Amino acid sequence: MKRLIALCLATALILFPTACSRSVPTKEDMLDTAVKLVNYELLGALELDPIQSIDFYAGKLYIYSECVKQVLTDHVVLDYPAGSGLEVHACLSQEELNSLRTGMFVTVVGSADNILYDKDRLVYIVEMKTAYLVRTTSVVSGTITQKSTKNGLPFCRVGGTAVFLPSDVLDTLQVGDSITAEGAITYDDTPFPGPPDIAPPEWDMKGAVLAEK
Repeated sequence: MKRLIALCLATALILFPTACSRSVPTKEDMLDTAVKLVNYELLGALELDPIQSIDFYAGKLYIYSECVKQVLTDHVVLDYPAGSGLEVHACLSQEELNSLRTGMFVTVVGSADNILYDKDRLVYIVEMKTAYLVRTTSVVSGTITQKSTKNGLPFCRVGGTAVFLPSDVLDTLQVGDSITAEGAITYDDTPFPGPPDIAPPEWDMKGAVLAEK
């Protein structure tokens, strides 16, 4: 009898970790079924009908791209630097958190376990208790509207992004060219000398690679 009880306990100890591991989806599993979460779409829905919107959005898997606002001990806060009224709090591994810095533009995938409203700060918070870092690079496509320098480094402007390419590559590009570039994007609204009628780009893509022209 004692041997039977011991065998049952041993079996339970073996099965329990297996069951736990199955309950937490991998990054690949999440990416297979996750849909893109768009900040302004969710925020607009929450402002229109918060109860129905929370019921609709909560509990689903999402891919979300935004700027790192703050890196805490167990999660990262994603939001537009100036504040949009919506924050995504994504719980990542310690290794992933250590690789992030304030101002980086990143993409995560995770489950929207809770959607809360912080009355003191007037901010909606999407809690992703299980999330993964997908990438820290982005792709920018569009027409070059400006060529200039920032902090002594030459760049070409595409939309609101200053794309820093190698000088020999930049020399082949002209205002009006359409390009696609890939690289890590960070937020930087530091003023720099330029045409007074053109607002400075708020995003820097340094070490960019020209993917298509």
